[in-house]
Amino acid sequence: MLDCLTDAYQEQHQKGGHPRRLSMEEQLIMTLRYLRYYPTQCLLAFDFGVGVATVNMMRI
Repeated sequence: MLDCLTDAYQEQHQKGGHPRRLSMEEQLIMTLRYLRYYPTQCLLAFDFGVGVATVNMMRI
């Protein structure tokens, strides 16, 4: 699953842009944690050491 997500991300972002704050593995874990426990975005941001805006951009 992680390989499929990484390949899709690389295809969409071939032209560059900002480096991501979380690795693809961390993004997957964050999404799965959200779907299992439904924590607030503030709590997810705190747990992963990023801002709430970063969590929001994950489009959970």
